[in-house]
Amino acid sequence: MSSTFSSSVTLYISLIFLAMAEGSFGTTFTLVNRCDYTVWPGILSNAGSAGLDTTGFELPAGATRSFHAQPGWSGRFWGRTGCSFDPTTGQGSCATGDCGSNQMECNGAGATPPATLAEFTIGSNTQDFYDTTNFRSESTLPFFLQMSSTFSSSVTLYISLIFLAMAEGSFGTTFTLVNRCDYTVWPGILSNAGSAGLDTTGFELPAGATRSFHAQPGWSGRFWGRTGCSFDPTTGQGSCATGDCGSNQMECNGAGATPPATLAEFTIGSNTQDFYDVSLVDGYNLPMIVETVGGSGECAATGCVTDLNRMCPNELRAANGQACKSACEAFRTPEYCCSGAYGSPDTCRPSVYSEVFKNACPRSYSYAYDDATSTFTCSGADYKITFCPSLTSQKASRDSSPPATAGTESGLPPPEAAGDGSGSSSQPKDNPPAWLPNFIVSGSSHFATDFNFSICVAMMLLSISFLQF
Repeated sequence: MSSTFSSSVTLYISLIFLAMAEGSFGTTFTLVNRCDYTVWPGILSNAGSAGLDTTGFELPAGATRSFHAQPGWSGRFWGRTGCSFDPTTGQGSCATGDCGSNQMECNGAGATPPATLAEFTIGSNTQDFYDTTNFRSESTLPFFLQMSSTFSSSVTLYISLIFLAMAEGSFGTTFTLVNRCDYTVWPGILSNAGSAGLDTTGFELPAGATRSFHAQPGWSGRFWGRTGCSFDPTTGQGSCATGDCGSNQMECNGAGATPPATLAEFTIGSNTQDFYDVSLVDGYNLPMIVETVGGSGECAATGCVTDLNRMCPNELRAANGQACKSACEAFRTPEYCCSGAYGSPDTCRPSVYSEVFKNACPRSYSYAYDDATSTFTCSGADYKITFCPSLTSQKASRDSSPPATAGTESGLPPPEAAGDGSGSSSQPKDNPPAWLPNFIVSGSSHFATDFNFSICVAMMLLSISFLQF
């Protein structure tokens, strides 16, 4: 590989080899944009390979998107830059890497040279082959793993393609939303006053899907999951059975969740610690946990794994058993709403109803003054928000058996494992195989991206990977 590099996009390929349980599950490709500008990745599946979810899309600065490929898939990825597409007709082109389709989707067309390509041939229970190619270009992009141009592995391959801008400084926080439910969830996002909005305020997240968002330092707001939604494909109008934001659209457009709804709330520090919690103060509609990725400090996981809809008192039931109201929402009295004469921590105490929530989900907010055991802090972390984080936390209507738990009564990792100061909330420090994918695929973007440091990290990860053979 040439020692001289030049391009408008830097391509960093992290290769992580993990021994999996019996059976082949295909390959997950995760594309991450660390540039300080938008990249429009293109995807070309070779003849005979099933296409991925898209052939071209927009990837804003700091954003992440994942794709699943079937065993035997082969094809290539590349980054397009300087693109412009008409919002009405969808037509347009790109300054580099254009695929000539006149659209954001490449529709089976490859990159117009010059372009840096990441090429893969995924084996069906055999070796995978992958490389980077300088397509009709005299120079290549900076590539941190210095080795021969073609590699192979006989174990399952998880690949991150990272478009990386080499600049120092803090890039804010990445939120990754993961849907582990066996049904579609429509997340809603509300940015607080004074915070720059994220890329969207509401979207569809199918079962098994993941989507990431980048927030500027100092951002504050909340995420929640809407369920049972229906939107007219022509007008875009519709509503949701639980967590509806009243906008009559998939986008919430600055509106919050209609109770009951499980909320994940964040206040991101500007070079200071972050505060986060999972709140049941407005009721509950589906299981949710928040985990940190990277960071330092307490950095504990929090949330509610238990399906409260199965144990919800009759007087709190809502949406035909798909949600559970708070006592405040159900009865609207000062003692339950912590208002009026009950508007202080001394006068507003836990109720028999909030105790139901607290016993099932000890780390979640159960009523207005539940701060001591329900607010968590971390510095310099990214965050993963998972809906239905375990196989047992599905809708009550789909499974009437008692919920199973793991680790603690709430099903979350015990505090000493999650909050040991490392920021790795789900795995102990001495378990590298489980730790590696979290570090790379969803790693923190708060570091200063020094070139030599990046090379060292990449080579260290590669060395650890090969030690597993």
